[in-house]
Amino acid sequence: MTAPSSGPLLLTAEGDTLFSRIGEERLRALLWGFYAEVVKDELLGPMFRQRIGPFPGAGWPVHIARLEGFWRAVTGGPSAYRGQPGPAHAGLERTGSPL
Repeated sequence: MTAPSSGPLLLTAEGDTLFSRIGEERLRALLWGFYAEVVKDELLGPMFRQRIGPFPGAGWPVHIARLEGFWRAVTGGPSAYRGQPGPAHAGLERTGSPL
């Protein structure tokens, strides 16, 4: 999935984007805070730690930067994100009970 081709998500007639309302620092804090909780989850945590490493070190700064680029793009902020989240996650396997 890439950024929507229809353009950035606009919130007002004046052309404000969701990113302009959230801002860079709040977006980054949201992502770090969200994943700090995800890694504590008994089902999701082991998958993330195995793939990315112990939080908040290892590969987490790079992963969060990629996520930030994605969310900047889909919320109308400045971004050079050109990734494809679908294929990037296709090889991940989960063990344990279903969600």
